[in-house]
Amino acid sequence: GVAKWHVLGHSWGSILAVEYYRAHPDRVESLAFGSPVFDIDAYELRANELVATLSDSAQRAIRRAEATKNYATPAYQHATDEFYGKYLWHRPVQADLDSTMATMNQGIYVYMQGPSEITITGTLKHYSATGFLPQIRVPTLLTVGGDDEVGPELVRSHAALIPGSRYEMFAGAAHMTPWDARDEHVRVVREFLRSADSTLTAGR
Repeated sequence: GVAKWHVLGHSWGSILAVEYYRAHPDRVESLAFGSPVFDIDAYELRANELVATLSDSAQRAIRRAEATKNYATPAYQHATDEFYGKYLWHRPVQADLDSTMATMNQGIYVYMQGPSEITITGTLKHYSATGFLPQIRVPTLLTVGGDDEVGPELVRSHAALIPGSRYEMFAGAAHMTPWDARDEHVRVVREFLRSADSTLTAGR
């Protein structure tokens, strides 16, 4: 019974959000994209750059796993843990992290993404929404962490493609900005939603 709604998508959810808007632009009041992944090829380049900042042992484990296609080794798991601690989350809410890891559908993740955030082998490998971004015509917010695996530069470049969009970077936060920059994240999203409501109400 909701005719139009505000859509917020984080990470993979940004793909769902932009594709929902592409299919149903008349049903969306505004869009909020948290650490959006609109260009998987560009993201993969960024991830490879970040891998080069890991320990030598982690880099060797990743290269070995990608060469052998065996991603189940303890060495690869330790390497991804190191990556996640630097670029996915700095201050995880432990209960939320535990429930996320316990309930996520690993089969779908591997099918669409791959074995980890580092190695992209799934059906989204060459996904890109960049050609569509200039067609967005609703108030739009893009946020990103300063230490985000997606990268502030990439998100800023995508914000530049969306007419009138707002860009916010949370310093000292990794990919999971709702954990790493909780209060600032809530404040920014709340302000954006109030602004979007005021703009739409005034226009009616």
